[in-house]
Amino acid sequence: MNSNRNILAVAFSAISGLAATHSIANISSSTPQTISQPDFRDVPNPGHPDPVQVWHVLELRLSSSTDYSAHGADDIDIDVRFVHERTGEVLVRPAFWDGGNLFLVRFAPTLTGRWSWTTVCRRDASLHNLSGEFRCVPYRGELEIYRRGFVKAVPGLKYMTYADGTPFFYLGDTHWGMYTEELDEPGPHAGQSGAVSHFKHIVDRRVAQGFTVYQSEPIGSPFNLTDGHVDQADIEGFRTADMYYRYIADKGLVHANAEFFFSANMLGPIIGDDAALRRLARYWAARFGAFPVIWTLAQEVDNDFYAERSQTPPYDWTDNPWVRVAEYLHAADCYSHPLTTHQENAMHTSVTGKDVEFDAVNADVFGMSVFASDVVAWRTGHTFLAAQ
Repeated sequence: MNSNRNILAVAFSAISGLAATHSIANISSSTPQTISQPDFRDVPNPGHPDPVQVWHVLELRLSSSTDYSAHGADDIDIDVRFVHERTGEVLVRPAFWDGGNLFLVRFAPTLTGRWSWTTVCRRDASLHNLSGEFRCVPYRGELEIYRRGFVKAVPGLKYMTYADGTPFFYLGDTHWGMYTEELDEPGPHAGQSGAVSHFKHIVDRRVAQGFTVYQSEPIGSPFNLTDGHVDQADIEGFRTADMYYRYIADKGLVHANAEFFFSANMLGPIIGDDAALRRLARYWAARFGAFPVIWTLAQEVDNDFYAERSQTPPYDWTDNPWVRVAEYLHAADCYSHPLTTHQENAMHTSVTGKDVEFDAVNADVFGMSVFASDVVAWRTGHTFLAAQ
């Protein structure tokens, strides 16, 4: 899906296990010729007894005949083609490496009825041409995001809607250090709240207050992607991240999440390494893209806000790596989740994105994000409307 998506850039304001609504199937292949068909079972969840409900996550576990622990699985791309039997709709989801010989694919069916799936993997024969099918049933709860479907941005509209076209009211605040919000303990800030989990208490409180969005930055994340790779040491951190993402999804909030690392860490060789940026974007979309999310890239991403005043800024408007991240996220996301970014203060940008043209005398002269261009819209599949 390559049509442009209009989306308002949301202004961020700072503040400061696993009960997932998804089902799991295990598919193993000890040799290229041996395929074990899926054995579906429910994650214990009394409110959702069916194998998979519409817009909820089905997780397929694919076992390779190769253990990739030593060097990672950077070169192993797996696409899983999901086909809806009645309508013929096709959605393609990338799988992601989860350590050792394990690969996972997460899929949220958009229609009820029977779906079939087939894997495509060119570099690992034991993961190629696996197949199966499952049945999707209607959602039986009361959460709007699952009653109406994932949030989307519609060309010509300056607001988001649910998948069924109902306008989506965006209300959220930013958790700059989400991973410092303790998952299994109250932490030092609980006071007399009675909270048993700092993180869950905040999420539950926001739901009770009528919030619809949980915004986060990957500051203090339990994984390190600044080298452009996902290695075995990162996997446990990502599994921890899964618990945060799943809890937010279980509560019916849309997770507006920034990608990879804080924007000030976009430094060194990774800036010019298209293969690394594509790899990380694909991994991120594969791991988290079947949840209700909005991709927000990073904070102040236009002209390298954190280093542009140095003598050797890492990049400028002409070679901004976050534009490429947006492009690669869109390419890996069959749901076309809204894609936006936390842009710089307008006084540090120009109407063209070229140089800094803030006029201190005529203070009403402001700039425009480098993302607000037809070229970026064409490359990323989204039109960025800056709300600076």
